[in-house]
Amino acid sequence: MQKKFEIMHENQNNWQRIESVVKWANMTTNYFARYIGLSRGENLYQIKRGNNGISLYVAHLIVAKFPQ
Repeated sequence: MQKKFEIMHENQNNWQRIESVVKWANMTTNYFARYIGLSRGENLYQIKRGNNGISLYVAHLIVAKFPQ
């Protein structure tokens, strides 16, 4: 149970990091997803729900568009 909590907490932190960039860019989540090169926002919503963490692919897409 402790491990599951740690993973959920880590995924929430992942989403908070993404959300701060989305808000800074003044975009909706769906628009942000398309802007960075994802076909739809579902990948980001899965991170938000805590089902997935940030993959290296998604991290690369974000950094490529927002290196700062």
